[in-house]
Amino acid sequence: MLSARIEIDALRQLGGMLRATERAKGDLKQGSVVPKKNHGENDAPTLSDLGINKKTSSLAQKLSVLPAGEVATMETSVRTGSSITQAAKGNGEGEGNEK
Repeated sequence: MLSARIEIDALRQLGGMLRATERAKGDLKQGSVVPKKNHGENDAPTLSDLGINKKTSSLAQKLSVLPAGEVATMETSVRTGSSITQAAKGNGEGEGNEK
């Protein structure tokens, strides 16, 4: 199924871009007041700014570091009816593939 290959490749590319992107810093609350944003201090976009949810970001970053052999196995799983998320879990997604 070509569509599975395209989706997996797109997620892997997205994951690589996310890994290379500077992380947005959160605003620390000071007492009962959230400080005003200091323009220029935190210019990195948030996932929300990019239109990406946390699950997609996590999956994409994990896929971006998978070896080619595991990606091929995953594609086969998707072709036989698994979702990409299910296939990724079957290929070691939750096994410490940290940055």
